[in-house]
Amino acid sequence: MSLENPSTTEPFQLLREGPYFRAWLTGTFINTMRWLEMLAVGIYVFEKTSSPLLVAVVLFCRLMPMILFGAAIGALAERVNKKHVMLYGLALVTVVSATLGTLLITDRAELWHLALGGFLNGILAAMDYPIRRNIMGEVCGHDRVGAGMALDGTTNSVTKMLGPILGGVLLETIGLEGAFFLGAILHILAMLSLSGLPYAPEKNEPTQQSFIDQITEGVQYIRTNRVIMALLAITVVINLLALPFSSMIPVIGKAELNLTPFLIGLLAASEGAGSLVGCFLIALLRTQRFTQVFLFGSVAFLVFLLLFSWSSWYELALVFLFVAGLGHAGFSIGQSTLIFTQPAPEVRGRVMGMLSMCIGLQPLGVLNVGLMADYFGGSIAITVMTVEGLIAIGVCWLIWPEMRRHK
Repeated sequence: MSLENPSTTEPFQLLREGPYFRAWLTGTFINTMRWLEMLAVGIYVFEKTSSPLLVAVVLFCRLMPMILFGAAIGALAERVNKKHVMLYGLALVTVVSATLGTLLITDRAELWHLALGGFLNGILAAMDYPIRRNIMGEVCGHDRVGAGMALDGTTNSVTKMLGPILGGVLLETIGLEGAFFLGAILHILAMLSLSGLPYAPEKNEPTQQSFIDQITEGVQYIRTNRVIMALLAITVVINLLALPFSSMIPVIGKAELNLTPFLIGLLAASEGAGSLVGCFLIALLRTQRFTQVFLFGSVAFLVFLLLFSWSSWYELALVFLFVAGLGHAGFSIGQSTLIFTQPAPEVRGRVMGMLSMCIGLQPLGVLNVGLMADYFGGSIAITVMTVEGLIAIGVCWLIWPEMRRHK
C-alpha cells in the first residue's frame, strides 16, 4: 500500500504504473461501449416503434442485473479472485455483442433480442463497483484512491462523450450492427488488457458464512456508518430521479428537436463533456472533501437537468447538459472514493455490492420517466422527475448533516 500523502499525489502519474494502467484501460474500453450501446439502441428502438415507453423498457432490461445481482456479486468478490470474475463477464458480453450484430446484419433481429442482449450485457455493468473499481482501489492503495478514482471518473466522462458520438455516427453510416461489432472488439481489447494485470487481491480471513449471512452482515455494518447510509440514500435519489434522463435524450432529440442521430449523439455527449471537465478539475484540486463534493455535485446535477428540460433551443440545451455534467462529476467521484475509503476492508466488497443494488434501481426511474413521457412528452417528464429529486435531496440534507461537514 502506498504511503504517499494524497494531497501530493499527481493523478496522471498513476498511468505510468502498470497495474493501475491496465485496470484503467479495461474500464475505458468497457465504458465506451456502454455509452455507445445505450444511445444507439435507444435511437434505433424509437425509430422502429415511436414509443418512449419501449425505449425505456429496453434500457430497463439492461440495468436490471445491477439490482438483481449487485449484492451477490459483492459477496462473491470477497470469496474469489476478482480479476477472473471480470474476465468471465467480458467473455460473455463479447459473445452477446457479436451475436446481436449478426442478427441485425442478417435482418433477423427482434426487439426482444435487444432486450435480452441488454440484460446479459448489464451483468458486466453490475460488476463495475464490486469488481473493477474494487481492483482499481486495491492497486492504487488506500492513500491514493481519491486520485485514482478521479482519474477513472475523468476517463469515464471521455467515454461518455465519445461513446454517444460514435453510436450516432455508426447508426447513420452502418447501422446498429456496426455498434455491436465494435462492442465485441472493445470487449476483446478489455480482456487482453485485464489478463495482463499482475493482480494480488487483498487477503481477508476465510469465511464459512453463506451468501445470505454475508449480505446480512454487510447490511448491519452499513447501518452503523451514517456517511455510507447517506451515500446510499443519495445514490438512490440520483439513480431514480436524475440519471434516467439519458433515456429520454433520443426521444427529445427526435420528437421535440427534430435532430439527426449525429446531433442527438452530440447532445448526449455534452453532459459527458461537462463531466470530463469536472473530473479533471477535481483531480487537479486534489481535494479530500469528498462528502461535500458528492452532496453539492448531486444538487448541481439535478438543478441543471431541470433547466435542460425547460429549453427548446438546441444550443442552450447543450450548455445546460454540459453544466449538469460538472455536477455529475462531483457525484461520481465522491461516490467512488467514499465507497472505497469508508467501509472496513473485510466488508468492502459487500458494501460495494449494496451500492450496485442502489444504482440498479435506475431501471425503475427509467420506466417511470418513460411512462410520463408517453403521456406528457420527454421534457415534462424530466421536469417532474428532477423536481422530485431536489425535494428528496433536501430531505437527505436534513437527515444526514455529516455530508455537509468535512472530516
